[in-house]
Amino acid sequence: MKNKNAFTLIELLIVIAVIGILMSIMMPAISGAKRSAMKAQAQTEMKSIETAIKSYFNEYGKLPAPSDFSQGGGDLPLDPDNSKKVIMVLTADEAEGGTANPREIMFLEPQGNNQQGEFNDPWGEQYRIALDTSYDGELNISEISVSGLRRRQAILSVGLFLQGGSSDTNDVLRSWQ
Repeated sequence: MKNKNAFTLIELLIVIAVIGILMSIMMPAISGAKRSAMKAQAQTEMKSIETAIKSYFNEYGKLPAPSDFSQGGGDLPLDPDNSKKVIMVLTADEAEGGTANPREIMFLEPQGNNQQGEFNDPWGEQYRIALDTSYDGELNISEISVSGLRRRQAILSVGLFLQGGSSDTNDVLRSWQ
């Protein structure tokens, strides 16, 4: 006697096929939402770094340039190593922050298990920080062909771009845009 309450093999295969089709339709939407969320996280973290730089400036009357960089001789270039040193100053890391942040004020909360100034964007790349250490009111960033930017600091997230993004689709995130 046959059991009328069971599914046939054909019915199960059809259900599996329909689920597969629905998954293939949903994956690009999920991927796009994840990318948008990571961009929003990067923008938020760049604003946090900007706020920390402004707080440092209000406290000390100068920008948080690394101790081995002479202020007043030009703008701090957009370099990952310089950026790490700026983060170390802002997080009151003893290795760099000692002379540049003598009161050891933590202007920026360290990220995760912060190692020597690492403050990475959601794609794992160090944020790039440029500072107007010439104090002329204009920031010139030769690395990305930007000159006359009327800001004290500029922060970039290049992680999405380095992972196969495009400059045409705004995959280089900028704090001033």
